[in-house]
Amino acid sequence: MRARIAAIANEGEGSVVTEALLRKHDSSSPAARARKAALVEAATAAAPYLDESVRKAGWNDSHMGIDGPVCFDGAPKLGLLLRALGFPVFTAATGSHVFLIAVYPEAMFVVDPTIHQYFGQDAAPEWAPQVFVGTVSELAALYQRDPGVPVLPYRKIYFDAEWPAYRKDSMILSKRDKFLWSPFSAENAPLASFFNAEARRSRVKKLSEEVPEKFGDWARTPGEPLSILPPGR
Repeated sequence: MRARIAAIANEGEGSVVTEALLRKHDSSSPAARARKAALVEAATAAAPYLDESVRKAGWNDSHMGIDGPVCFDGAPKLGLLLRALGFPVFTAATGSHVFLIAVYPEAMFVVDPTIHQYFGQDAAPEWAPQVFVGTVSELAALYQRDPGVPVLPYRKIYFDAEWPAYRKDSMILSKRDKFLWSPFSAENAPLASFFNAEARRSRVKKLSEEVPEKFGDWARTPGEPLSILPPGR
């Protein structure tokens, strides 16, 4: 995993991210839904580790988590986690907000790990996801579900004409370099734990698929979970 993190490169900088661009790639096709489901799963799994890392950042005297206005730290860190896992995401930064864009042939998605800051922070309603993953149409629908809840219209946050969003891969690379320099610092240890958990999950998944094929039905009882790792490994 360390090699995959180190291999993350700057794939673009400075291009404008507009609502019109995202709407051109706004799709609900089966392929797009599958892409979104995989993103949601990965982002949901990463959220607790991301939250802990943000709380332990050196700048964070109040130990505020991703429910608060910590987008400048939370979004590029999530970008690092997702990019290292192979998800095609990049950071987009406006004058007042930082979020992620995931680009696929089937669709483009907004990924925002600190969206709760616009829905009441810790008091955000249950229907507001802690990490938003969706098309721009789904983003607009979320902000219109109860117009009295968001503190700003979505266009003002993500696509303000005065403060347009620009691609900022350098923000992810900065988190990459900091992580590689000190992966087990208080701030980066949660991110390392996420990578380790994902590596263990991938190994177990691979073995669970290979063992029956190689050794037959005796390898485990049908329906029984496969456990081959020592406790804590």
